[in-house]
Amino acid sequence: MPSALHQAIVEALREKPGVVRELGRRVERRIPAGGHLEVRDSKLADLSPPDYSADLVVMVGSEAQPRFGLVVEVQLAVDEDKRYSWPLYVATLRARYRCPCCLMVLAPDRRVAAWAARPIEVGQPRSAFVPLVLGAKAVPAVTEGRVARRRPELAMISAIFHPDDAAVARAAIEGARRLFAVDEDRAARYYDVIAGVMSPRVLGLLEAEMATQGYQYVSEFARKHAAQGFEIGRQEGREEGREEGREEGRAAEAVRAILAVFEARELLVSAEVRDRIAACKDLDLLACWLKRAVKVATAAEVFDQ
Repeated sequence: MPSALHQAIVEALREKPGVVRELGRRVERRIPAGGHLEVRDSKLADLSPPDYSADLVVMVGSEAQPRFGLVVEVQLAVDEDKRYSWPLYVATLRARYRCPCCLMVLAPDRRVAAWAARPIEVGQPRSAFVPLVLGAKAVPAVTEGRVARRRPELAMISAIFHPDDAAVARAAIEGARRLFAVDEDRAARYYDVIAGVMSPRVLGLLEAEMATQGYQYVSEFARKHAAQGFEIGRQEGREEGREEGREEGRAAEAVRAILAVFEARELLVSAEVRDRIAACKDLDLLACWLKRAVKVATAAEVFDQ
């Protein structure tokens, strides 16, 4: 069964098939730069068993005049069965629409990308099937907030392929925040994916930044990586809940951020230090400790005056 990350990538591409063309043209210039795009039925054969169904099919051109077909597969792990079904996908699509077609594989993991890029010998002399594979080098690192706000799907995919780049994660979060105003469910899914793929180092840095700036998290991002009791969205800044609850939430968020910074910096945290930080409810003092946490040589030094 496809994972949540796999589905998130597929749904983002289904929502904005233009991203498929843009990414595809980075590795294959035969893909038309212009023309109408349509997401088509991804079932590629009426054979049973098995049921051959790709993750996504995007066609350039109209139903009556197809120009180019793209079979899109999101591959998160090595699966030798795919080396038998992938050539069939492309051959079936080509026979159905009578136009050039190709397979594009998105593989965030370097090892999986190398495996997917190997030519597939189908038995036809002097003719190997070679998938177009997009790894981290082929997917652009979206680091500008203005780009991420305009294209949150591309920003999220960029974060998946560049999990150790804080600028990419920061932009992707900004894109998801803007999306929250028009599609809360999709924005929440994007937040969850972005938070789930960040490296511990990047997660710690961003939590520290956001806590210092009073940023409030959303969705699963909040439940997994910050304190509960916050919400942002179309009513960002709206007063909700009791003041006491909000203050406790901010304190808990700051505690979480301090400990996340320690983890990201691989500093040893004793039980005494952890308990003292967790027990603190003074927001100003916690903010001071958070700033120190980024620089100190040992966790205990955050308490030094």
